[in-house]
Amino acid sequence: MVDAANGRIYYRISNWYDIILFLPFSKKIIPIWQEMLGVKNKSVTSHIDKKIGFITHLKVTFLFIYLIISCPRLMKKLDGEFGEMIRFFNSLDLEKASGKEILEHYKALLDKVTEKWDITLVNDMYSFIFTGLLKSRLKAKKLADADSAANRYISGLNGIESMKPVTELIKIAEFVKAGGSDEMSELKKIKTAADYRVYAAKKDAAAVMIGEYIENYGDRNAEELKLESRTFRTNPELLVQRIIAYAENGTSEAVRGTNEAVKPLKGLCGLFAEKAAVGIKNREKSRLDRSRLYGMMRSMMLRVGGELAAAGRISEPRDIFYLYYDEAERAVKNGENMQKTVAERRETYSRFEKLPAYSRLVFAGDVFDKSPKNVGGMENRPGADVLEGIPCSGGKASGEVLIVDDPTACPDTSGKIIVAEMTDPGWVFLLVGAAGIISEKGSLLSHTAIISRELGKPAVVGAEGASRLLKNGDIVEIDGTSGKITVTGRKEK
Repeated sequence: MVDAANGRIYYRISNWYDIILFLPFSKKIIPIWQEMLGVKNKSVTSHIDKKIGFITHLKVTFLFIYLIISCPRLMKKLDGEFGEMIRFFNSLDLEKASGKEILEHYKALLDKVTEKWDITLVNDMYSFIFTGLLKSRLKAKKLADADSAANRYISGLNGIESMKPVTELIKIAEFVKAGGSDEMSELKKIKTAADYRVYAAKKDAAAVMIGEYIENYGDRNAEELKLESRTFRTNPELLVQRIIAYAENGTSEAVRGTNEAVKPLKGLCGLFAEKAAVGIKNREKSRLDRSRLYGMMRSMMLRVGGELAAAGRISEPRDIFYLYYDEAERAVKNGENMQKTVAERRETYSRFEKLPAYSRLVFAGDVFDKSPKNVGGMENRPGADVLEGIPCSGGKASGEVLIVDDPTACPDTSGKIIVAEMTDPGWVFLLVGAAGIISEKGSLLSHTAIISRELGKPAVVGAEGASRLLKNGDIVEIDGTSGKITVTGRKEK
């Protein structure tokens, strides 16, 4: 389903088409799936060269319908089973466990997850299908601007899981602000993880709140699906910086939500809207669970990295992330020295960083890495004064462009129009203070779209070339209803 090229992970899209073509109503599902996933190239590339037999087709049809009907129940079951995984992880004493024992726990946890996680793919299809059906039905009813109407009806989802890290963080920021300058000065002294541990030992009210936040949401961060990323759990000083920024900037006022009154839908439209909302809620919850899972894996591998670094097999604990699992296992069990492997891989990946993140790669044969040698950086070029993308969160906003290519640097996004090549669930903390968001990649059901709607922030995704054609300091107006981006002022050279 995925492949690696140039140090990045890509969908192996032809294999996805192979699977979808086995499904009933595939000709109708593919356009919906393409739109919801943000696939720009609509040509269907598949390896299937013959039709499947009638009996097989009947079995697949039955199973597909069964899974779609059972999806909400199975997602609820997965959530309960994930709770068991958390309890299993919390029962481990990583500080006392050996690297060998931790790797065994890692493998056990991985097996537990991969056994059950496939239902989340069914839920994605569930969300895509019912959102697509809602849009089609609204268009059939000749409703003006059906796409924007669909956006409104799947917004304002009460209790959506991805909003909880933000709302809880704002509560802490407001508590700290109410505590006055003494509380703020205490937090501003925290510069390192060691500083935080000293602060947390005091166990005052703010420290307890921060500790509980890390326990519940410490793995939700930008680039959270890279094990090497620093998170609020591994680097709590980053959370403290975010709390200070929220407290000083009055961010809570920016979280106004999209609770605009909409006329309840009836009939098929109402049914489709309800089903789409259920799928989206479950999708966001499973994504937060996924970030927690990565947090568990990250904690275990850092502990293994610490043991290997102490033994001189790698230079520092975080070097573990330059190794494949089997290499880490050989280093732990056989005592192999991996310093040379890490050094070579570090150099290779530093070169990969100079290559752009291509939206689509086509290979005639086996997948291979492009040579990153002598690759120059891409320079921004003056672009047209009007760009277009996919509207996904209504409203208009004007502001100064802020190109974000490193979300982990905690840039100040207050009042800015964020422009990025792509985003991930952890960007939610950057969106809170921003005036709006423009992303080169994404779709109606991408995380950026969902969170922007919940925050009431105008957003346009699929705006190809935006991060090249705009530059820091440009003034733009974005229309999250039409998808139009208008440059109203260029920064002087």
